[in-house]
Parts: sequence; structure tokens; C-alpha cells
Amino acid sequence: MALVTQDEIINTMNVDDHLSVNNISNSTITKAELYIANTFLGEAFYTILEADKASTGTFNNANIQLLYNNYLLRLISEYVLTICLNDIILKVANKGIENTNQVDVYGVSKAAYQDEFERSKVMADSYLIKNKANFSTYLGNDIDSTTDKIIAKTAYGFFIE
Repeated sequence: MALVTQDEIINTMNVDDHLSVNNISNSTITKAELYIANTFLGEAFYTILEADKASTGTFNNANIQLLYNNYLLRLISEYVLTICLNDIILKVANKGIENTNQVDVYGVSKAAYQDEFERSKVMADSYLIKNKANFSTYLGNDIDSTTDKIIAKTAYGFFIE
């Protein structure tokens, strides 16, 4: 079960009439969530989030609900729209439309959503690390707790001990 729905994305992102629910497929949401699960959250943490979901936008655990409302819903929505705009750009370009302004506008929008996604990742990461006791399976917390930070010293381009 996906964490977010098409309607949640549309309502969260305040998109205009040109990007409807029809542009956001369930497979696109799944692709976005799997990317975020594998590269940012960690599969174990994502599995916990999925299992805790009670219904659309509702989670059993209050800490997960707060995380979802304040960070995850927006993070996932931004990445879904980035993927959707990619698809729209390809569709418009493949139709042979000579009006490059339309393609440029979509490209600028995609870059803006990508920037917002990266900012949202930083904010979510900070929150998850700050609340490590509640989110111990988050990939960022797991890495920090099991990996010793190696301070490398260099002299003239060579590593020294």
C-alpha cells in the first residue's frame, strides 16, 4: 500500500488545472516511494511506515503521524511531481511540438520541484536524526550508529596516520 494517494499529492502541492490526478499514476507514486525508501529512508523504516498506515493520511503511531504530516507527505509529493513533469516533457517533446517555450516551462517547473525535494529531504533528515529515539530504523540513524567516522589526514595529497 502506498503511503500517499493521488488526491493527497494534488491537495498538498497546489498544482494548477494542467496537472490533474490523471497525470499521477499509482505506478509513479510507487516508483517515487521505492526510490525514497531505498535511497533515503531505508527499506526497514519504510516497511514500518507502511505497516503503521491505518487509512489515507492516517497512521496508528502519533510520532509517525507527525512525521508524515510535517515532512513525508510533502517530500513524496514533490518527488512524484518531479517524475510526472519528466513524463510530460517527454510526451510534449515526442509529439514534435515546435513551441519550445512549453517544454522550457515544464523544465523550469521540474527543476523547482527537484530543488524543493532536496530541501524537504534535508528537513526530514534533520527531524529524523533529532528524534532518533522514535525513528531508530531510519537509514540515516542506522548509519550514524554503526559506522565510525574516519578522520583522514592528508599531507601533500597522501593519507597519513
